[in-house]
Amino acid sequence: MPYDIESNEQFEVYELNAPRLEKALRTIEDNIGLEIEVDETSTKYAIPTHYGLENFTNSDNEPLNVVRSFNINLL
Repeated sequence: MPYDIESNEQFEVYELNAPRLEKALRTIEDNIGLEIEVDETSTKYAIPTHYGLENFTNSDNEPLNVVRSFNINLL
C-alpha cells in the first residue's frame, strides 16, 4: 500500500514490495493451478485486490488512518 494503516506515506516500501507480492501470488497461483479469489469484503486495515492491497480513502481520495477510524489497538 502506498500509505501505512496510519496514513503515513510509504512510497519507497510500496514500490519495492508491491511487485514482489504480486510475483509471489502469481507463483502460488501457477504452482497450485488455481486463481486466487479476492474476497469482496474488506478488512479493517485495507481493501484486498487480486495481487495486493489498497488503502481506504475518504471522499477526497486521501488515505484514511484506519487505526484511528476503527479504534484499533496496535499494542
